[in-house]
Amino acid sequence: MLKYRKQMEFKLLAVVMAIAMTGPLVLVSPARATDNASFCRNYASTAVDRNRQNISRRCGYSGNRWSNDYKGHYNWCTGVSRSTANGETNARTRDLERCGGEGGSNSFCRNYASTAVDRNRQNISRRCGYSGNRWSNDYKGHYNWCTGVSRSTANGETNARTRDLERCGGEGGNNSFCRNYASTAVDQNRQNTSRSCGYSGNRWSNDYKGHYNWCTGVSRSTANGETDARVRNLQRCQTQPTQYKSRWDKIDGSGGAWTTGWVYDQDRQVCGHYHSGCRCGGGYCGDYRSGQTTSWWPQGCSGPRWTIRCTSVPQ
Repeated sequence: MLKYRKQMEFKLLAVVMAIAMTGPLVLVSPARATDNASFCRNYASTAVDRNRQNISRRCGYSGNRWSNDYKGHYNWCTGVSRSTANGETNARTRDLERCGGEGGSNSFCRNYASTAVDRNRQNISRRCGYSGNRWSNDYKGHYNWCTGVSRSTANGETNARTRDLERCGGEGGNNSFCRNYASTAVDQNRQNTSRSCGYSGNRWSNDYKGHYNWCTGVSRSTANGETDARVRNLQRCQTQPTQYKSRWDKIDGSGGAWTTGWVYDQDRQVCGHYHSGCRCGGGYCGDYRSGQTTSWWPQGCSGPRWTIRCTSVPQ
């Protein structure tokens, strides 16, 4: 019995010495591990978003720091300290400040440039045909121009774009019903084309401006009748896919470009808007058809208001 006790004491001493030689034993709680994973998910998402800004602003930064590889950013974060990871995030912010991108001190000119680029996207999608320096996708060019003029001059350019788009029937006009009608009509014709249904004529056209102008001259019931007629035609075509991909894109508001990215395998051709902040300003939660726009307060009701647009198309 004494011999057995000595053997056990020797084994216990060996275990203690092994622990001492390999360093202190650290126990990581499940809650701490979850917290670290959440930190690194946020780090990786921010890194990918910063690179989107790098690309859209044409800053030209490259290398591992500037990558769209979410998994790569996440895995790197899990192997370093939080201070090291935060250092990388701060370095990207400083680089974007020097480029005139998100994170700089001149928030007015960031908003001006983002709005200018978005207005030109509408100019292109509505086929308005506007061109020249005022109508450009060059975010950095708009930003740099803004920093050299007064706010009233910059606001004058923004207002001029808004008036031009109103005349074209684009975003910024007062008739939201006809904007939605025209967007839906163009989307329905995309389905007509993609399914090879063969429908043609004025009803089946990609001319957003034509649909919009027609809508402004008829009653809502007449316009709704055209929309419903297209729906019936597409049903008769019997090639309607059962699944769609949908996404939300920001088309107005502070900060840079934003999108949810595609959400696949949707049974209905709609975008669901149930994010926190959709209930501000009277409530905008619900399902929206492709082309429709709505309001969202991504940082809560006391934060900035965004205008977002639904895109839902066959996969």
